Amino acid sequence: MPRVLDDICRNQLGHQGRCIVGDQEYTYRDLGWIVSELSGLVSSQVRSGSRIALCLPLSAEYLAALLAVSNSNCISVLTSPFWTKTELERVIDDSEPAAILGFDIQSIKALGFEPVGFCRAMCVARSRERPVDQSGPDDAMIIYTSGSTSAPKGVVLTHAGLSASARAVADFFSTSEGDVVPVFTPPCHVYAVSQVLTHLLRGAAMRLYPHGLMYPHEIVRDVQRLGFTGMSANPTILKLLFRASRGPLKTSLRYVKSGGQPLRRDIVIQFGRVFPGVRLASTYGCTENSSRITSGWIDPGETPQEEVAHVGPPLKCTSVEIFDDCGQVVSDNSVGEVVLSGRTLFRCYWRNAELTRRRLVNGRFFTGDRGYWGRDGSLRLTGRGDLIVNVGHEKVSPEECEEVLLRLPGVEDAAVFKVSDDLLGEAIEAAVVLTYLAEADDTDVCGRLLRQMRSYVSGGKVPKRIHLVTEIPRLEGGKIDRKALESGLN
Repeated sequence: MPRVLDDICRNQLGHQGRCIVGDQEYTYRDLGWIVSELSGLVSSQVRSGSRIALCLPLSAEYLAALLAVSNSNCISVLTSPFWTKTELERVIDDSEPAAILGFDIQSIKALGFEPVGFCRAMCVARSRERPVDQSGPDDAMIIYTSGSTSAPKGVVLTHAGLSASARAVADFFSTSEGDVVPVFTPPCHVYAVSQVLTHLLRGAAMRLYPHGLMYPHEIVRDVQRLGFTGMSANPTILKLLFRASRGPLKTSLRYVKSGGQPLRRDIVIQFGRVFPGVRLASTYGCTENSSRITSGWIDPGETPQEEVAHVGPPLKCTSVEIFDDCGQVVSDNSVGEVVLSGRTLFRCYWRNAELTRRRLVNGRFFTGDRGYWGRDGSLRLTGRGDLIVNVGHEKVSPEECEEVLLRLPGVEDAAVFKVSDDLLGEAIEAAVVLTYLAEADDTDVCGRLLRQMRSYVSGGKVPKRIHLVTEIPRLEGGKIDRKALESGLN
C-alpha cells in the first residue's frame, strides 16, 4: 500500500483543491510550492530519520510541514503553540527532536533551538544538542496523548498505520473532491492529522480554524456560507454549536461525525432539531490506532432507544475483540476489555518499553476501554477499566454515575471523580453544572440531587458530596479532566 503522505504529494498537490485559512485561500498547487521549498530547507539541515517538532497552529504551513517532514524522510513530533512552556519542554526533552518548525522565534530559542532558515513566516531551527536516533524505518510521527489518566506519553505512529486508517475513513464517508469540511481540532491531536490526511488524499476542500473553537458562531456561519458537506464535532462541540445556531439550520451537510465522548440520547435528539435531515455518525478511536476504530450511522429522524449511542462496527484494517477478565475472547454480549489488532496500530510508546509490553501483546493492543457487542454487530462502550474506583469492596464506574446525573432535571453537565476515604479507601464525589442559577441554598440543591440519584443507584455509586460548578474542566479533546477535579475540589 502506498504511503498516504507520499500519495498526497505525488497525486494531489498539482490539483485545484482548496485550503481556506481566515480570509486567505490556497489551492493544493500553492500548497505544493510551500512543501517543495520547505522540504529542501529541512533536508539541507537535518539527516534522514531525524525527529522534527512541529509547533504550528492549523494553517497552510501546518499542512505543508506534515508533508515536507515526510518528504525529507524524517519523523514529525506534534506539539502546539498554545501549550504552556512547561508542556512544550516536557515533550521536547522526551522526544529530543533535531529541529523544530514554528512561528514564534523567541519561544523556539528558549527551548534550545537555533534558527537556520525561514519558509514564508515559518522558522526552521536546529537543536544545539545532537539527539540519539531511536526511530524505526517506517515511523511517521510521534503524538503525545492528552494524559487524562496518566502523564502524557509519546505514541509512535507508522506510515503503514496512518495510510490504512486514512483510506478506511475516506471510504466509509465516501470523501471526494466535491467535499468541503471545517477542521478545528487542536493540531497536536491524532484526529487533526486524520482529518487533514483523509481530505488531502481525496482532494477535498478544507477550512482551517487556527484558534479552534474560540468562535463557535463563526463555524455556524461558515456551515452555510461555505457549504460544508461534512463536519466532525464531539458532544461538547455539538452543544456549543447548538447554542450558537438559535434554531434549525439549512445546510449542505451530508454527515456529522461525533466521537471522543459518550453520544447521549438527548444530544442525538437535539442534533435532529438543529441539523434536520443530516446523518450522524457515532465513532470511536484512539491515538494508538492512528485515530479511528469504529464508525456507525444514526439516520435522520432515528430516536435511539439506548441512553448512550453505539459506536458502530470496526472500520477496514482494524479488528476488534472483547476479552473477559480471564484473558479469553467472548463471543456473546458480555462486557469486557476492548482489544484491537490490524495494520492501523502504533509501533510502540516512545522510550517506554515496559508500557509497550503491557499494552501491546502479540500484535494486540489492550485499550483499557470496556464494552460489548450489540445484536446489530455494533460496539457499545461502558467506560474505562483504569477509571474504576474501588469503594470498599465495590467497583464503581464514574461514567455510569455521570450517566445517572445527566438524566436528572436541571443538570446541564456532570463529572464524577475519585477521592480518598478513611474508611473505604476510595470514594466518589461529583461536580455538577446546573441549567439554571440556583436560588436555593447549595446544600438544598445538592441534597435533592443526591436523593434523586439514590432512586437509580445504590451504595458506593452515590457520591459522598456534590459540588456545584460553573463548568466542567476538560482536556483539549473534550474528555473530562479528572485530575483537575481531584486536585481542585478535593
